[in-house]
Amino acid sequence: MPPPDDAARKAIFAIHLEDVPHEVPAFEKLVKETSHFSGADIRAVVERASEQAIHEEMRTGKSGRVTMKMLLAAIKETAPSTLSWLSTAKNYASYANRGGQYDDLAQFFEREGT
Repeated sequence: MPPPDDAARKAIFAIHLEDVPHEVPAFEKLVKETSHFSGADIRAVVERASEQAIHEEMRTGKSGRVTMKMLLAAIKETAPSTLSWLSTAKNYASYANRGGQYDDLAQFFEREGT
């Protein structure tokens, strides 16, 4: 199974931000910046940004909210965990795809140009 596509990553961000005080995010920017991120990677991004909001609240005494700036900083600090998996999966899709069992992966790699 390939990593989540753009629509899925947007939905994953929305789900993880649902119970977190936050500014309205620019989902398109978040999606663009998280190519190859898994759902767990996105959860980690939101958790890091939430921790930053809590620290900001403790520092200022004002109600903390997750901002786009915090989310983008957390994205830069988080490496996509799917990269090593993608390398292995590409080998399977390229060399062991008898009977079409890895067609979805082959199509993913073709779309991504990798």
